[in-house]
Amino acid sequence: MPARVARRQYNAWHQALHHSVSGLFAALASGDRASLTAFVPDAELRRRLPATLAAEPACDAPDPAGDPDAVSVAAVESERRPWSLTWRRAGRRWQLVSATPVL
Repeated sequence: MPARVARRQYNAWHQALHHSVSGLFAALASGDRASLTAFVPDAELRRRLPATLAAEPACDAPDPAGDPDAVSVAAVESERRPWSLTWRRAGRRWQLVSATPVL
């Protein structure tokens, strides 16, 4: 069911995704390992994530043809190094399944 926020319409999945994305960045910044584990179940992937990773204002990129439950989200490190974060829906939640520097 779509919801309106500040004159813009968002789908419920998009709101849930960004709740998880924001939670990941907060967990990285604060060193909250329990929350980080909930967002990133893969221990090797968690280990590679920089604590300075933050949101990058760019459009999310769903892949309806390849994997309809996956969405790529842009992020950036403190040195402005871009990353691509791939999230996959896991029931009602979203989990990070891939994170790679773009350049």
